[in-house]
Amino acid sequence: MFKNFVSLLAIFTTVFTSSTTQSAEKHFDIDRKTTSLAESRGWLALGHYRSNWMSKSFASEADSPDFFLTSQGRRNPQRELAYWKTLLQSKNAQIPDAVCRFPARYLWAAKAYRVEPPWSLRGCQELQVWLNQVPGDRVSIIYASAYLESPSSMFGHSFLRFQSHNSNTKLSNTTINYAADTAERGNVVNFAYRGLFGGFPGISDQLPLFRRMRNYSDNEGRDLVEYYLNLNTEEVTQLKLHLFEIRGRDFDYFFLDENCSYRLLASISTVRPELNLLDDFGSWAIPIDTIKKLEKENLVEKIVDHPSATRRLYFHNSLLSQRASEEAINIAKGEIPATNLANRSENDTAKILYVAAEYNSLLISQDKIDRNSSKDISHNIMKARINIDQPSNWPSPPKLQRTSDGHPSGRYTIAGGSQNDAEFMDLSYRSAYHTFEDRLFGFNPGAEVVILNYGLRLIDDKLKLQQFELIQVKSRTPRNAFFAPPSWDFGVAYQEKYLAGKNHHVLSTEYFRGRSILVAGHILSGLIGGSIDLADEFDSNIGIEVAGKLSALKQTDKFSYQLSYRMGSYIDGVESDDKSLSASFSLPLYNDLLSISAKRKLSRNMYQTEFRLGYSRYF
Repeated sequence: MFKNFVSLLAIFTTVFTSSTTQSAEKHFDIDRKTTSLAESRGWLALGHYRSNWMSKSFASEADSPDFFLTSQGRRNPQRELAYWKTLLQSKNAQIPDAVCRFPARYLWAAKAYRVEPPWSLRGCQELQVWLNQVPGDRVSIIYASAYLESPSSMFGHSFLRFQSHNSNTKLSNTTINYAADTAERGNVVNFAYRGLFGGFPGISDQLPLFRRMRNYSDNEGRDLVEYYLNLNTEEVTQLKLHLFEIRGRDFDYFFLDENCSYRLLASISTVRPELNLLDDFGSWAIPIDTIKKLEKENLVEKIVDHPSATRRLYFHNSLLSQRASEEAINIAKGEIPATNLANRSENDTAKILYVAAEYNSLLISQDKIDRNSSKDISHNIMKARINIDQPSNWPSPPKLQRTSDGHPSGRYTIAGGSQNDAEFMDLSYRSAYHTFEDRLFGFNPGAEVVILNYGLRLIDDKLKLQQFELIQVKSRTPRNAFFAPPSWDFGVAYQEKYLAGKNHHVLSTEYFRGRSILVAGHILSGLIGGSIDLADEFDSNIGIEVAGKLSALKQTDKFSYQLSYRMGSYIDGVESDDKSLSASFSLPLYNDLLSISAKRKLSRNMYQTEFRLGYSRYF
């Protein structure tokens, strides 16, 4: 999305520099057949070319000049293919460097021009070493659930896994991951800005599966769902050859569109170009939506769940009594010895030690326990479990509620209501992803992530922009006996605010931080923070607000409701002390949502009361 603005400038640059470039570069014959083949989906997919609707031309999403063999290759797929035609017609006895750098393109061009490949890829030493590092004739894409503590993983993450059908060493299988290189991330604002506007390069890496699972499942507590792709052996090999081509190449990374899942989907499209896998993704590409696209095109043959270590711990702990749970926690922290269970039955002891071992392992993985004492604690737990059988009647965690089976990411809403004595009608469009009022199935409780949410309001015969949310993130994970994660809100939006007794449009950036607890199935939260607002109504066009929030949230698969209170005071820009009380209730249907809300705001002794009834449709 954001990359397109930069691309337009490059189009004009190409026009003015093409003449000088052509004179310095070898001439390639671009005949009618080459022109036709260069615009085929197979060739465009290999070069990561996308068409520009304004100029009706092509441009590659690859940003490395060495990804192309001609100086104009990034914007001229015909010239790139003509290079291969000339190469295939040459009489070189020695294998050309281009063949070993781009083996997938080489084989595609040979097949397209109906010639026997003149050089064997076995002569490409670097390629053969890499292929030996990625063995297997089967590939799956693994989706890691959303992780709000990392902006680049707020919508989830995905990576590839290669394995053999008869493999007995699954944890050592090779995985290939594409992510942003955030080594020089800077502060939070700089990190978010660079992530949204392509300021980070995208890099790929290879790790064995057990290391990937340790990071996502143990360190971050993320569920993994594995989607096996029904690609045959030849297609898997073709995918590997293309992944070799893009390794080490620069693709600017955008959190919203050209991200991990988009790049993997683009690579898979080189194997099945006729499926047009990328056509549904323009301004944004949410990881779970790319998974749904693979399912829709019947590319998924099997799904396997991998519950996180945190989820397994919580489930096993739920089978213990409160006293047994406290004993397991204290043993895991080293506060009581693992042998201090003499009055317990052998099966109860086994269960307590099992939970203690799980919790201790997570404390070590997440660096939440002293390293010097952790080894002794782990050793003592292991020693106590040696002569005890595994717990009997110990069920497995229930089946995961997969995000791919949850509601679609996009949503549009039509609503009506009243604001004081004036009636209004709202029309809004949300690009992605999930709010507290949406159906909970497949999503994490207490988590809200919204991007590109537009809202229009017709009131007093005037149509106005009600809000434009660039991003809104709320994390209300409640603390428990094991962990105490912080709760926080972050948002950037151009929206209407009730200030000094009037409605004003402001560009607002807000951040709040606090804690949440779970009481009788309700998430109770308290947060403190504020906002920096930009508008003409403020002195020097800027207002600084300090505020606090209290809320009670109930979420289920069948309904949700929330009661919240907000109190704020501007310390700069305007004199305004504001309070608001709101309540909302939503009822998810199959692919629809009904919602009702009420708000009461107070500013400078002036009240504003609003009632709203809405209908939403997912897409």
